[in-house]
Amino acid sequence: MLTEFMQDKPHVLIVDDEEFNRLLLTRILERDHIIDMANTGQEALEKLEERDYDAVLLDIMMPDLNGIETLKIIRDVLDLSTLPIIFISAKDDNQTIIEGIELGANDFIAKPIDPGVVRARLSTHIQLKRLSDERKMTMRALEEANDMKLRMMQIASHDLKNPLNNLSLLVSVLNETIGTVPKFPNFMELAMNNIKSMTQIINDFLTANEFIGRQIQIDTDDVSSHDLIHEVLVQYALAAEKKSIDIVLEHVEEAIIFADENRTIQVVNNLVSNAIKYTPKGGTVTLRTFTSDMLWRLEIQDTGAGIPENQRQYLFKPFSKYEITTTPTAGESSTGLGLWIAAEMIHIQGGAIGMDSPDDGGCCFWIELPLAQDKLIIASA
Repeated sequence: MLTEFMQDKPHVLIVDDEEFNRLLLTRILERDHIIDMANTGQEALEKLEERDYDAVLLDIMMPDLNGIETLKIIRDVLDLSTLPIIFISAKDDNQTIIEGIELGANDFIAKPIDPGVVRARLSTHIQLKRLSDERKMTMRALEEANDMKLRMMQIASHDLKNPLNNLSLLVSVLNETIGTVPKFPNFMELAMNNIKSMTQIINDFLTANEFIGRQIQIDTDDVSSHDLIHEVLVQYALAAEKKSIDIVLEHVEEAIIFADENRTIQVVNNLVSNAIKYTPKGGTVTLRTFTSDMLWRLEIQDTGAGIPENQRQYLFKPFSKYEITTTPTAGESSTGLGLWIAAEMIHIQGGAIGMDSPDDGGCCFWIELPLAQDKLIIASA
């Protein structure tokens, strides 16, 4: 019990070249503190390297290494920025006090020493340090817990992708094997749709983790807008056909943009997928591109129900599906993360993203990215 009691006491280092002053301070503080003593600045530095202290009472006027010089080393070399250091000295000129405070001293007590003042000021600074230390420990624990959560989610999501890919392949093989047996085709289609939904959810969570953990990286280069749009449309041709939706290329110009190709394809995938999800059967999804002011602009317009005006503020925020009442027209799934991810991916490339509401209804989502020529001009300027 005595050992535990001693460990709870603050540990204080008294630094003074006068033995009488060291003994006097020890007598004042020993009841409630564990005391170590040093009679030179160098000895104090050695002790500070050996163990942790809750506070230092430091004399200014000492031979060889005075209090000001010792303080500089404690702050700059030992990097003990949060350790309370209180100057105690008979030298009370304002210039010395100001210099000490500017260098990182926490307080100043003049000699002759008043026991009550020493105890009160020391107690205050030790309490502030302990509160600061507790806060740092709490923040560190929260950061570690959050990092662990992100890692676990990333590992779980990543490890789910392989079984899902294998399951998708198996369903495709079964579908070809079974052929047109009356009671099986719908089951195969349902299974494949569920696999696609689960894969999309996993992909959204994996990408969200990258942004939350600040691990997102981009690899910008010259990208053909024609190739980019073609790749996306090939992926969603079947989904549009199943809902009898026409995909119209109304005004599509070839352009070379400066972007991260994979990230931009993911953004356009998301916008085209959403347009198909929220367009009813027999509707139309229209793509347009424009170039102006060294920017490339892509517009994707659907003929769905649109977004109520008072809900549009939530569009590019995470989990927006809980704030927006518009739902997919054929029961398709949504994580509510897609538009937020798209916005983050566009912004880190120096682009812009938004949504307009055409007079004839539906939504028109757009993105803007710099043309490659713009980057070349900037680089040569």
